[in-house]
Amino acid sequence: MIRFAMKSTFLTFAVLFTAINLSYGEIKREDVLMAFTFAAGDGKIGQVADGILKDVSGNGHDGEFRQKPKWVKGVWGAGLEVGPAEVAWNAVTIPHTGDMDLKEFAIGAWVKAEKLVGDCCNMIVSKENWSGNKSRNYSMWMREPVIVGFITKDPFNDVQTGGIQITDGEWHHALGTYNGSDLTQYVDGVAHGKFLFGKQDPSFHSSERLHIGAMGPGGTGAGMEGVVDEVVIFNRGLTEHEVNSLMDQGLEKLLGYQAVDPHDKMATTWAGLKLAKDL
Repeated sequence: MIRFAMKSTFLTFAVLFTAINLSYGEIKREDVLMAFTFAAGDGKIGQVADGILKDVSGNGHDGEFRQKPKWVKGVWGAGLEVGPAEVAWNAVTIPHTGDMDLKEFAIGAWVKAEKLVGDCCNMIVSKENWSGNKSRNYSMWMREPVIVGFITKDPFNDVQTGGIQITDGEWHHALGTYNGSDLTQYVDGVAHGKFLFGKQDPSFHSSERLHIGAMGPGGTGAGMEGVVDEVVIFNRGLTEHEVNSLMDQGLEKLLGYQAVDPHDKMATTWAGLKLAKDL
């Protein structure tokens, strides 16, 4: 009898734990175009970041540090401090490849900023040449409120939607997503801006390099001053639940880019066991 009760309890826990895992399981690795956890800066707080920034998605979109950005404390481990420099911008530049032209997308990042720099454009992520041929596939920037946008082909149109002000010196999760029919901006997991329209083609080809913390085409200005962490671009739009899963769990835990801390895993297991017991 006791043996049966124990078996039943653990069976309940197994089903419950599986359900918990599945509730955060919609996003898959193949949905990720590129991802940067900035784990290379762990243990290097205050030091200059140089060399190559690894794309942990495995898709090879490694970036090059421009000037001398610094490693600082982030939301999940280390973050990257970007901002003005004497010659160019303390940012990251990533070469263009064909898989970066997207029909759907989502751009996400943790951002911490106290002020805007000038009146344009405080770029968080930028893939565009707005000063030249006006090409843009997708970008996210702060011009208060935080904004995500893209260019449509026919008719030629600059489509944007905004969120809320985030230059208060606190960490905020910003994510813009386009699912083929609407463009939505989430700030801290809540939708604050939405643009609805009919059939459009957002994949206006842009062969420009992608920049984190600066604006294209050269990545030499119009960037943000502050800290970024967990920058990720998906090759499809995300649902509200998926946005919150990403914000709550982080890239490393949600997609397994690095091993989950064993203490954290133990805490999750105990929570599951306690919940199963209460049931």
